Amino acid sequence: MTITLSLLTSNEVTTILRVSTKTLRRMRLRGLVYVMLTSGTIRYRLDDLKTFIF
Repeated sequence: MTITLSLLTSNEVTTILRVSTKTLRRMRLRGLVYVMLTSGTIRYRLDDLKTFIF
């Protein structure tokens, strides 16, 4: 059984939402759920974005 989880980069999210990187950081501070990988990079699930916005 294979489970595939699609994670979006910060650049992809800023493009989708049409916001700046700084605004995306503020959204995280206000409760936007994100995933921090072991390399320290941040990724976002599309479902978490939808939940945050709506």
